[in-house]
Amino acid sequence: MPQPILTTPGPDRRLTPRRDLRSKALWRRPGTEFVEVRTIDISATGIGLISDVNISEGETCSVLIALPVAAGRSVNMQITGTVAHSILNGQTSQFKIGVLFGVLPPQTAATIKEFVSVGAS
Repeated sequence: MPQPILTTPGPDRRLTPRRDLRSKALWRRPGTEFVEVRTIDISATGIGLISDVNISEGETCSVLIALPVAAGRSVNMQITGTVAHSILNGQTSQFKIGVLFGVLPPQTAATIKEFVSVGAS
């Protein structure tokens, strides 16, 4: 009888601090319509998403988010990135997607960095 494969979580591979960001967002592949997703967290280098639709590792996508910057105020951002991973959650049938940002405009990068620094985990 085959033995079960047991794995233990490895060290966190993220290179930059991240902050929880639980909100609705939109993402799309080039040439397609936007699809609603939920955000998990954000860092200066990427964002975590939950989606009903899979997107393959290495694909380019655009993400539209409203990043809260002050009480009752947010900044809308459209960010292009590359999918680092997409993992199916068997219990929810949704995908946990990690997107690495491409080159960010300086103001966008500064806004994200400031948001993360306030509550990084």
